[in-house]
Amino acid sequence: MRTSVSLLALLAFVTHPSVPVSCQTERNPPPDQHPWWDVPPRIVEIGDAETARKLNASCVLCGAADDPTWGLFGQRVRMADSGPRVEQVHAAGMKALCWFEAFGTAGSIYVAQPKRSPDGTWVKRPTDHTVTRLFRNHWGWQGYDGTGEIRWIGVHNYFDDDDFARPYTRTHPRYGSPPMTYPDGTVAAGYNGSAADPRNSRVYDAGCAKNVFGQVTFDADFNAGVNEVVPATGKPRGRVEGLVKIGDKYASLLSPGKDSACPVWIDCARASVKQALDAGIDGLWCDNFSAWDSFSSQPLSKAFGEWSVATFRDYLRAHFAGSQLQALGVANVERFDVRAYLRDKCRAGGGKVEKVADQTLRDPFDSSGSALRDRTWRDPRWLDDPVWRAYLIHKRQIGTKALDAYYRAIKETAAQAGKRDFLISGNDIPCFSLGWVRGQLDMVSTELDWGWGLASGRRGFLPPPAGSFVPVYKLAQEHAKSRFVNVWMYVPEAQRGKQNVANVLFYQALANHTLPMAHPGNDRVAGDDATTAAFFDFVRQLAPTLGERTPVQEIGVYYSSSSQLMTFTPGGFVDHNNQEHMFAHWGWGTALSWLHYQYRAVPEWKLTREALAGLKVLVIADSVVFPPEDVGVLRQWVEPGGGLIVTADSGVRAGEQGNFEGLAVPSLSPLTGVLEPGTQSGQVVRAVGAGRVVYLPRATGLDFFKAEAERANKLPAFREALRAATGDGTHFALSATDGVPTTVGLTVYEDARANRLFVDVNNTDLDLATDQVTPSPPLRFTVRLPEFLRGANLKVSALSPGGATSTPATRPGKDGLEVDLPPMRLYTCVVIERERG
Repeated sequence: MRTSVSLLALLAFVTHPSVPVSCQTERNPPPDQHPWWDVPPRIVEIGDAETARKLNASCVLCGAADDPTWGLFGQRVRMADSGPRVEQVHAAGMKALCWFEAFGTAGSIYVAQPKRSPDGTWVKRPTDHTVTRLFRNHWGWQGYDGTGEIRWIGVHNYFDDDDFARPYTRTHPRYGSPPMTYPDGTVAAGYNGSAADPRNSRVYDAGCAKNVFGQVTFDADFNAGVNEVVPATGKPRGRVEGLVKIGDKYASLLSPGKDSACPVWIDCARASVKQALDAGIDGLWCDNFSAWDSFSSQPLSKAFGEWSVATFRDYLRAHFAGSQLQALGVANVERFDVRAYLRDKCRAGGGKVEKVADQTLRDPFDSSGSALRDRTWRDPRWLDDPVWRAYLIHKRQIGTKALDAYYRAIKETAAQAGKRDFLISGNDIPCFSLGWVRGQLDMVSTELDWGWGLASGRRGFLPPPAGSFVPVYKLAQEHAKSRFVNVWMYVPEAQRGKQNVANVLFYQALANHTLPMAHPGNDRVAGDDATTAAFFDFVRQLAPTLGERTPVQEIGVYYSSSSQLMTFTPGGFVDHNNQEHMFAHWGWGTALSWLHYQYRAVPEWKLTREALAGLKVLVIADSVVFPPEDVGVLRQWVEPGGGLIVTADSGVRAGEQGNFEGLAVPSLSPLTGVLEPGTQSGQVVRAVGAGRVVYLPRATGLDFFKAEAERANKLPAFREALRAATGDGTHFALSATDGVPTTVGLTVYEDARANRLFVDVNNTDLDLATDQVTPSPPLRFTVRLPEFLRGANLKVSALSPGGATSTPATRPGKDGLEVDLPPMRLYTCVVIERERG
């Protein structure tokens, strides 16, 4: 969900000649080598290769073959405008990425001005006679002179085989694909109304996200120069013929969301990636690789496309018997329309249900019309409606299926073109993935802000040192294949350009296998060019030492995407600022990292014997949904000696197989012994075989996340819960003395192949007002040695930014190696390895 679509600015009207696009392929890496993005990726978004090189980038999101689903013609225009950009990136030794939309805005239907020659043919670009020339578009429409013709550029050109877009339509011999269709097989071509308004296109009607009234929802944007009001006349300064009037403004850019249940989008993506591959692109940054524009934070505005509604009938038939359907109020499943069902329910609950007059949104967070703002749509009683719950599950499953198909189609297409190491990275993860993404992704590349957030409420995560992004990084890593995460680090206006704000964020991220996406010219992103260049240079030098290291993880924090999904009514969150499971997950993750425990997130789809095997403790925090069928996996792990912590109302609802039904007895009660959650006066400890189960009636993690100044006082409760779950004799991978503050992060990694153990130390003691970092005090910690280092002669070194390398004082400890570090400012990588020779 790009909150600032800066790449679109590159589409501004250009007049310089273009260099034809060339086809490039690249030799595949040896099978025992990590893909290139699994070496710490240093990514910069910019169109200029030389700037990226100066920033020490290894990869450039260069915009040379972008396709946010505006169709093959729009993509080809972008390629021609970009000139030799890909070749320049490759010549500088870097990889080239471009921007695609997964299942977000089918986007950027923009107005443009083509012209005809005297013989009636379309005027072509002087350097590429296959491409119709666009003399003006949305971004330069204030200069439109009224000549030529007006056309709207979008994916409808591709499916409708529009003449000005040829040969880059679905009839192309290489880039072609089947037509857009409705679920019943009817081809969606032409318009429902005037062709002058692209919102009437049947392509969008058939394949795009719709509101609960069956209307396609469009986001709109406006050219400021065109819409500036002339005081003397009270009219817009620019020419507005051909534009779409919305309220008192004229839109020249429209974006509907894609319905992820529509399979035609996969064919379209396959065609588009072929053209990107022919341009030499090495991978994609996929916006909205998530639930965003096919579900939305307000489902009633975008969750009801024709394909979603039709396939829900199949879901009902497959999961409910005839008598069950009758009890649900589904008299005729063949003709059942979930939109009508929900409207009737809302009306019966006293809600106002009127069709929206104009489905075009001026703001993607606006609900566009009083009928969609009626508070009845947010009534918590929706969570007890079995049809609504079934639709939530259906949307999750069809969304996952779509993203898996999208990933496979692109990877297969790239492999056929000779690029098996073609990157697919995705946005909106994990803060609005809702279980849609389940591992079929190469790397998470997401936007992140410490303020307002979909999964963090109005207040957000809080800036360092009061808050932490570490739980986000940990959870993001579980959604993709790479060891690394890439993040656009947005900061508030007051913190923009501050170097130490950036440094603290960058090095905390590095300590947790996450790196920033640099974006020169975008002041929302933390830091400046100097900060980025220095950080990337350090990462470049450090990368060979890091090798193939992986984190040491002894505690698991369960992530229930189903519990997060069950916070949604048709109108959105029941309470955006009190998301019980999500906030509890962030709270436990923050507390564990502050206490220097080594932990990982365990998503519900990874709750297996193999995932639990290496853990000493698993925390299930405020997970309202816990499938009864998964309790057996937990028991098999607890009985031999595992430590389980369960908090608050965990397990009061069944999983997807049980339609999120409320349970008379919590699913976890066979382990906790608790029949009525929340009624206990204090923690309950129960032996299960050789293991222990601890039940905490209070929402410990939730309380911690919602707290601010009092967070430090709440930390002992977490330590006590861990002690109760493991017993006093348990030794963890790292123990720090009381002199190590919570502002210091300690993260343990090992690389068995290179016989190396690592402790990444980072400091977040930042004064936001002055942009000053207070160095840490002297640090002492003990790290447990893995088998491959025990009994060996050890070499210990400490690597810090600026090229500083030192040898810390060490001594054998009771359970490992005790390490003393002098005060450190930002980051130190302690490397413990076998002495060579």
